[in-house]
Amino acid sequence: MRSLLLSLTFTALALAYEEPPFRATKTATATGPIIVDTDAGSDDYMAIAFLLARPDVKLEAIVVVNGLAHVDAGARNLLRLVQLSGKRVPVFVGRANPLEGQREFPAAWRKTSDDLPGVMLPALTRKPEIRSALSFYQDRLRQPARILALGPLTNLAEVIAKQPAAAANIRELTIMGGAVRVPGNLGDGNVFTGGNQLAEWNIYVDPRAAAEVFEKVRRIRLVSLDATNRVPIRMSYVKQFTEGAMGTPLGRFLIDLFRLNEPLIKQRYFYAWDPLAAVAMVDAIVAFSPARVSVVTQGPDAGRTKETVKAPPNLTFSSNADPGGFYATFFNAFADEKKIYDILVKSATVIDPKNGINRVLDVAVKDGRIAAVAENIPALRATQVINAPGYYLTPGLIDIHVHVFASTGKAGVYNGDSSVWPDGHTFRSGVTTVVDCGSSGALQFAEFKEHIIDRSKTRVLSWLSIVKAGMTHALEQDTTLMDVAAAVATAKKYPGLIVGFKTAHYEGPEWIPVDRALAAGNQAGLPVIVDFGVFRPERPFSDLVTKKLRKGDIYTHMFLDRVPMFDAQGKVQPFFAEAKKRGVLFDVGHGGGSFVWKHAIPATQQGLWPDSISTDLHINSMVGGMRDMLNVMSKFLILGMPLEEVIAKSTWAPARQIRREDLGHLSVGAPADLTILSLQRGNFGFVDVDSTRKEGDRKLQGEVTIRDGHIVWDLNGLSTPAWDEQ
Repeated sequence: MRSLLLSLTFTALALAYEEPPFRATKTATATGPIIVDTDAGSDDYMAIAFLLARPDVKLEAIVVVNGLAHVDAGARNLLRLVQLSGKRVPVFVGRANPLEGQREFPAAWRKTSDDLPGVMLPALTRKPEIRSALSFYQDRLRQPARILALGPLTNLAEVIAKQPAAAANIRELTIMGGAVRVPGNLGDGNVFTGGNQLAEWNIYVDPRAAAEVFEKVRRIRLVSLDATNRVPIRMSYVKQFTEGAMGTPLGRFLIDLFRLNEPLIKQRYFYAWDPLAAVAMVDAIVAFSPARVSVVTQGPDAGRTKETVKAPPNLTFSSNADPGGFYATFFNAFADEKKIYDILVKSATVIDPKNGINRVLDVAVKDGRIAAVAENIPALRATQVINAPGYYLTPGLIDIHVHVFASTGKAGVYNGDSSVWPDGHTFRSGVTTVVDCGSSGALQFAEFKEHIIDRSKTRVLSWLSIVKAGMTHALEQDTTLMDVAAAVATAKKYPGLIVGFKTAHYEGPEWIPVDRALAAGNQAGLPVIVDFGVFRPERPFSDLVTKKLRKGDIYTHMFLDRVPMFDAQGKVQPFFAEAKKRGVLFDVGHGGGSFVWKHAIPATQQGLWPDSISTDLHINSMVGGMRDMLNVMSKFLILGMPLEEVIAKSTWAPARQIRREDLGHLSVGAPADLTILSLQRGNFGFVDVDSTRKEGDRKLQGEVTIRDGHIVWDLNGLSTPAWDEQ
């Protein structure tokens, strides 16, 4: 499980901050017991809690130095932290003042470090070790040791002064402190009134001690502000940490510490100072560079860690860090393994037009609903994780023109064998919702509901034919079957399933089908979608879209070759602009006979684009130039429509057209219909209904489809583990 946890990358959060490319210059340090020398500030506690939480780390001892906390208060708090962890680590109290001078952290910071207001720790059950820190070091440093120094270097300088041979036995000294090629941090929080802009606090409090240690110890790794400045703690990280670590005692302790430091975090003054140094002890997340660094001990720049260029190095300092690596490794040490999400899609580029999102995010699903959309949702909180960097995650696609009434057994009609069964065609192309476009009428809708809607995994809705016998061509010519009252009554009986009314395929010269569909729409308060049938001069198409159809009504088959789209000079007819201004919508409805390049290319070049993309899926179109929803969407992509707009016109736009604004977006609480797409690049041919081809270099491919919180399509196994990982 731990290897799984360490795979969490927090990439999106890291990308929010600019930094040079990270290149680790060495692997993580060798394993072995660690002695922590600490001044018991908030970031010290975070670092020590991390080491206590790691089962692969042996914390040998904790030594308290004067710094943020007073040594006695710091020792008591550290003992309580050790108790909380369930481990037993000795705590030694060190020197209570610097080797030289009276520099100290701001009084308010020291009081907070002493008292830890609002931070829950168990009652103290034991005391610090009787021996002093000096006595402990004098004995311990007769043998090799690894030390992590998180505060001023007073204790170490004191033992080296009294026992010079101790320096040689510090085989590895990782120090959080200093600022080599960046400014210092004394001004952070606006509490320091001096003019020193070059020193870092840990070095500044006891520069004489730091100078001695830098001179005498030969194996120093300085985790300086050069690296820690690249790893800010932001509220977004705190939020994700809180969600993922609430279930562990040390996690809750960290959450309390974040809450205590929230003012500084919100002011952007809080960084992963000591935690970065602690994580660097176990993971290669810091890049170190050799340098000659000395400490200024007197004057206005006291505490400055000054680099001497072209001099023999005396240490390595942190020239860079991997923020994503830190965020993941640190979090994973505290994470609660309780699963609160069913599915988590990580690191995909989320395109959610309703919410204006087009960036890398994670999306979590629980109980068939969108549960969270955020950066860096912890992977271990989900039962199933789909890692999708490089893919696009969108709302489930909505196809508002299909024919799926395939259950009647009637030959050669759309309320019969010309329809297709929905589930075999939808999910593989990313579609989670379809609207059958008039296949059934009032007399058949109950049958359609029972046999298709209720039995399909695809969400199936309906445009109800104004012809109560449904979409049988001969009967569509019978105006006596165009029953407004029956259509309205049926729509009111099945609200939410019937989204509007359809008229189609009429060959006569009268406006009767359109007028009756509009009458039904007015009475039921629903939109109308029109297939104009045979174009007759007695009922001009221009009148349909500029005089008959209302705001929100739809003309489908926009790029049908019979549509009088252009004037004699090849310009788009001005009545299209008039219709759009009126609020009439134009849908693609590709089908087997309703999309020709000779209209689509010049029209879109002149700025006439559809309001929604749909397929007119049926048994003929699916094996012709239409093929499927993603193929139709790809056609508009190669015509120059931006990808985000292609997605919008296949999700949120059609959802609004059918007045189902619960669909077509990834808002928290929305139905968990999601589509993961890849954008394939290469040489592709796209065919229209006239069997003419347009070349394209991009094509959308459906990778994973999630419907109602269940994975229903996975082309390349993104949601499944490799066979040898079981």
